[in-house]
Amino acid sequence: MKLAFTIILISLFFSSNSAQNKSNKDSVLKDFRGIEWGASKIQVKSMVSDYYLQEFSGFGVEALCYKGTIAGFSARIDYNFNNDKLVDGLYSIESGPSFREDFISLKNYLINEYGKPDFKVATDTDSSSVWIKENNYGKYRGPEFYWSFNNGFVGLHAAKFKNDITITVLYVQGKTVEEFNRKYLVPLN
Repeated sequence: MKLAFTIILISLFFSSNSAQNKSNKDSVLKDFRGIEWGASKIQVKSMVSDYYLQEFSGFGVEALCYKGTIAGFSARIDYNFNNDKLVDGLYSIESGPSFREDFISLKNYLINEYGKPDFKVATDTDSSSVWIKENNYGKYRGPEFYWSFNNGFVGLHAAKFKNDITITVLYVQGKTVEEFNRKYLVPLN
């Protein structure tokens, strides 16, 4: 009886452990907030019930911006289009003194959704200084993590400009992490 109980416990451990270490590289990133990639702006407008902020077009970007939430955080939500087709989306969260806790909470949320990240860039939240100076005008780069899919990726980024800290969760369809950020990647294997 003890042997059967032990075998059951071991199998439960390995099945729960493998679920947390799942790989998305062979999976498809199906949508952003329930809206399939390639949807038009009109389709997105008709499906989104979040608070509308603005429509933006410029610098090669067409976007619909809303106010909503992710993992309990208030966020600006951008739906980005190329040739009137949804190609990526992002959540932008303003953070402050609780930056580390906020970032870790969002990272854990994404790990729960997609397993361990495939890549990291720059520092981690357990570093003594998470910020890397990018220029002399107050721009800093923080920790970044990426989850790869066969048709895109999800990224978690932190950035700081002077004293303003922003955490971004980015969903990209049609590009690999490598194409997006080739020179800074460090594999986590």
